[in-house]
Amino acid sequence: MINRMSVSSGASSRYGNVSRVSDHTWIVLFCTLIWVVVFHRYVVFDKVFVFSRFAIDSVSQFYPIDYFRIKNLLAGQFPLWSFQLDLGTDTYTLLANMSPFDLMLVPFGPDHFHTAVHLVVFLKFFGACVFFHAFLRRLHIAVPWAWIGALLFTFNGYLLVNSHWYHYTNYAVFIALFLLFFEVWFQDGRWLPLVLVLGLVPLKGELQLLQMVAFGSMYVVFRAVNLFGWSWKVVRTFFWLGFFFFLGVCIQSYLLLPNILTILSSSRVAAAVDHTSLMDKIVHFFRLESWEAFKVIFARMTANDLLGSWTGYHGHLNYFEDSTLYSGVLSLLLLPLCFVYRARIRLLWILPLTCGIIIAFPQARWALNGFASGTCKYLSLYLSTFCIICCVYLLQFWSDRDPSHPAGNRKDRRPIVLLCWSGVLILFLLDLWFGSFSGLRADQRIVRQALFLVTAYTAILLVIYRFSLASWGKWIAVCLVVFELVIFGGHTINSNRGAMPASFVEQGLVYFSPSTQAALDAIRKQDTSFYRIEKAYNDGHLNDAMIQGYNGTSAYFGFVSSGVVDFYRNFGLSRQSPRLASYRYGMEKRANLQTLMAVKYFLCRTETECQGLRNFTLNSEVDGVKIYQNQNMEGFARMYYAQCPAAEFHTLTPAQKDLLVQTALVTNRILPSLAQECEPATPADQVSVNRGGDGPFTLEKWNQEYFSGVINVTRQGMLFLPIPYDRGWQAMVNGTPMQLHKVDFGFMGLALRGDGATKIVLRFHPPFFWFAIGVSLFGLLVSLLIYWCCPRIAGSYEEING
Repeated sequence: MINRMSVSSGASSRYGNVSRVSDHTWIVLFCTLIWVVVFHRYVVFDKVFVFSRFAIDSVSQFYPIDYFRIKNLLAGQFPLWSFQLDLGTDTYTLLANMSPFDLMLVPFGPDHFHTAVHLVVFLKFFGACVFFHAFLRRLHIAVPWAWIGALLFTFNGYLLVNSHWYHYTNYAVFIALFLLFFEVWFQDGRWLPLVLVLGLVPLKGELQLLQMVAFGSMYVVFRAVNLFGWSWKVVRTFFWLGFFFFLGVCIQSYLLLPNILTILSSSRVAAAVDHTSLMDKIVHFFRLESWEAFKVIFARMTANDLLGSWTGYHGHLNYFEDSTLYSGVLSLLLLPLCFVYRARIRLLWILPLTCGIIIAFPQARWALNGFASGTCKYLSLYLSTFCIICCVYLLQFWSDRDPSHPAGNRKDRRPIVLLCWSGVLILFLLDLWFGSFSGLRADQRIVRQALFLVTAYTAILLVIYRFSLASWGKWIAVCLVVFELVIFGGHTINSNRGAMPASFVEQGLVYFSPSTQAALDAIRKQDTSFYRIEKAYNDGHLNDAMIQGYNGTSAYFGFVSSGVVDFYRNFGLSRQSPRLASYRYGMEKRANLQTLMAVKYFLCRTETECQGLRNFTLNSEVDGVKIYQNQNMEGFARMYYAQCPAAEFHTLTPAQKDLLVQTALVTNRILPSLAQECEPATPADQVSVNRGGDGPFTLEKWNQEYFSGVINVTRQGMLFLPIPYDRGWQAMVNGTPMQLHKVDFGFMGLALRGDGATKIVLRFHPPFFWFAIGVSLFGLLVSLLIYWCCPRIAGSYEEING
């Protein structure tokens, strides 16, 4: 069988005498030069790579998490649970899931790491470029085409746009590493690097596992069938790759298992499971994407910012999560030639076709994203990668013309297909210029640049085809690619006007309000008990508690437990939230709910912000911030003796629901220790927090993941704990393990008997924590033992090539 994926031994001489060392050196220089030009505002520290507009997730979600993580690690702490995010959540994976790039930010400290974010972003671009270039050279792609492929991969739409959501770029580095080390095993039999990349390098998330399986499967089919044809060796390749993937997943279980459990219990995944019939689900699954979305996708394939950047974007989703499929005008020009070359390269069309099907059916995207999101942001990386692989092979075969078929031979339709497709693209670009048929009106400057590039690429490809030995044409193509990436990349990066100033921490901007910090410090000095704080404002965004270090109630976080979201939904909280599974605004001055959730202090600054508070009295005022204290809160937990079934609770009005929580717990199943009572108290009733003669719960010792206290219980009832229900919490009552019940939709209750003084201890460990670590150690040990016995598992490529 001929190796269809390699070129003849004289290929390197025809494509330029460039040594392997200078080859890597030049691609490093190209990558660095383009990056410095495109990101020059950040190189000179004019701004920092944290954004308060358009790419606002960088400051509203990623920055607080990084701040929280770096601050705790430098303090020698590793909290497994924290009440500083939402009403409380498992933080093990937030701290443990650190890529090598994240670790580089730690030495800068929590107040200064933002000044180094752009340097880490550069290292990600650099790594993606070097690894993908090494992968292409492993495929025997000639020097100029390998440079083009590596540069197009590094500065494609996914990396340029999603670098503003800077953790997404980790995945591009992972894809390049996976492809490189797959080829290292496939060609040389060295398999351990592939397993370690899959297992020990935390550059991917659990939500990308299914996508990785789909991507890897398509590439393996493409690669193996071209090498072996349809034979049993393809099956053997799949078997070994599946085994290596299994070992990698086992090694990374210490992260994957706790994270998967968190995601499965979150409201985003729970919402994907409905009660419709199987036939309805099948019909829904095969629902096609809208025509509007197809127009946007096709337009963004032509040029990264053809529809306008940031404020001028015309898509149906936001700028980031809509499809960013741009991987260079050159790869788009060559894509239709896949079908012309089907005799030279088998299954080349399967790569873009597979992603095209996924784009066409939105429910396929939901499934591959673990039912957490229907966006294209990761899928666009796959399609870009496939397009680039197609592009470099087609460039190689385009210029490596068989002398027996001279350029003018009528049987060779490649130039005709290229000219026809170029004409279609030019017509589409003109339509975008005038906004006629498609209804989309694009930036005219970008349209002119794209028109120039389509024309220039077509001309240079025809020259290369006609004069295949003229190497100067290939270097002109490289220069055109560099020009395109600088122009379009600069337009994308420089269009974002929301970058923060380098001194925003010192200036007290966003999360670093001196007045709020002074008020919080005053509260900490006078009160060491457990309590939550609400504010009528937020400093920057909803996650300010993670930076300001207090236990809050609001949050912008997408994987909170489904029970917390059910609590918000059933009590009618955060009705203005654009997506309740992600945005939650706290108790909204509803006094009974504030008491239930242990909100002891409320901060406000103006008369308008402070009005509407009930059961709170002014405690003090610090630097213009008024501190109100909840007069009804008498302790961390409270006893209940009645329950209301959820079905009856739903029949009550919002006001009645708020009154009911004073006297009864809401339960989904009847608890024998509680009487049934769904009659809410009247507003005139003054119901004590601790009723029936029971004393208050005295909290003796606590931290974010441990509570110890005593309560005097005179009769059987349920102790309500304002902690979101999680299987990781374990309770001990007088030294005996006791079951925790889910009450009020998403919180914990502990059944107690009337035994007098009762000692209660609560501890948190992530579910299956030690089991996950054991699986990781087992997978690593098995891998090392197999490697000790068999350091090489021969790939079939090695068999064919001796």
